[in-house]
Amino acid sequence: MVKVSIIIPVYNVQDYLKQCLDSICNQTLHDIEIICVNDGSTDNSAKILNKYAKKDSRIRIINKKNAGLGAARNSGLMTATGKYIAFIDSDDWVSVDYYEQLYKAITTTKSDIAVSNMPYWYSKDNVCFSFISQFSFGDGKKEIIKTSDKLNMLQSCTCCNKLYKRELITKNNLFFYEGKYIEDFPFTFMAVALSKKIICLPNVYQYYRQQETSIMHNDAIKAKKFFDALDNFNKLIDDTGRLNIIKDDIATSCLVRFIYHQTLARLENLSGKSKKQEYKKYFINTLKRLPYRNTDGFNNYDKIVYKLMLNNILNSIFNIQYETVRVKIQIWRISILKIRKKTNRIVWLLFNIFPVFWRKI
Repeated sequence: MVKVSIIIPVYNVQDYLKQCLDSICNQTLHDIEIICVNDGSTDNSAKILNKYAKKDSRIRIINKKNAGLGAARNSGLMTATGKYIAFIDSDDWVSVDYYEQLYKAITTTKSDIAVSNMPYWYSKDNVCFSFISQFSFGDGKKEIIKTSDKLNMLQSCTCCNKLYKRELITKNNLFFYEGKYIEDFPFTFMAVALSKKIICLPNVYQYYRQQETSIMHNDAIKAKKFFDALDNFNKLIDDTGRLNIIKDDIATSCLVRFIYHQTLARLENLSGKSKKQEYKKYFINTLKRLPYRNTDGFNNYDKIVYKLMLNNILNSIFNIQYETVRVKIQIWRISILKIRKKTNRIVWLLFNIFPVFWRKI
C-alpha cells in the first residue's frame, strides 16, 4: 500500500496540466500514486497524460465519458490504494514538499485530516493572493478536536487542500455527489464532521488558479450552480442523518453556518427577480428541514443568522449586497462609535432596525 493516493480530475486543461503534473511528480514524498481521471477531454489533455505516464510509473490513467467532477473523483476513489487520499484540480499546483509535510503532520499527530493553506493565483494579472483566515483553520488553532472548533473551518469546504485518512472515507462510505456543481462541499463537510482530529498547516501551500473561463466564473451556469448547491444541501441533510452527524445543537450550528455561507453568500451573483424569489423560497424550505432548532448552544453569530433565516426576515434585505449583511453580523460586538466610523449610513440603519426584529423572534 502506497502512502498517498493523489486524485486528479482532468477535463480540457491542456494549458495548465503540465504545471500540475510537474509539481506532483517532483514531490519529495516519492511513495505516492497519481490517479488521473480523464473525464472525456476533447483537447490535448489525454496526450499529455499519456506522455507523463510513460515517464513516471506512479501515474495511473482512467479514461471515461464526461460526467463532471463528482463522478471523476469517485472513479479515482474506487481505484485508490493509498493509506491517505488527496485531491487536486488539474489547473492547480503544489509546493515541492507539499505532500511530505502533510503526510508527516497527519501521521505524527494521528489525525484524520491535514489541512493546508490555499493561496489564490490570478493568471490574468500573474498575482498570488495568500490568505490565512480563521475560517480556513478553525479560529487559528493548530489542532482541531472538538465539534465546536470545526465551526469556522466549515465555511471553507473545498476538498482539495486536505489530506484524508483513507479509513475515514471508506468506513463512512463517503463519496461525491454526481451530476451537480458545488459537489465537493458536502463531501468535505461530512469528512470534517466525522473526523476525530484535524491538523492545520497554514504555511504549506496548494495554489488555486483563478481564471475567467473556469467553471466557477462562467455566467451562463451561475444560476444552475446556485440551485445545485441547495439540491446538494437537501441531500446532505439526509446523509448527515444517516451518518448520525447532527447529534446536538452545536453540530446543527455548523450545518447552519455552512448552508448560509455556501448559498446565501452567492445570492448577489444571481440575476433575475423571479430566480431570486424562487431561490429564496427554496433556501428557507431547505433550512426548515434541519432536525434541531434549539439555538441555546449556538454562539451569538449563528443564533442571529439562524433566527433571521428561519423566520424569513431576510425577505426584507435579500436585495442588499451580501457583503453588507456579512459586515453587519461580523462586527456586531464592536462599539457603536466604531461601527459608525467603519460603515455607511445604510449599514448603520440596519444596526438600528435589526434589534426590532430580534425582539419579535
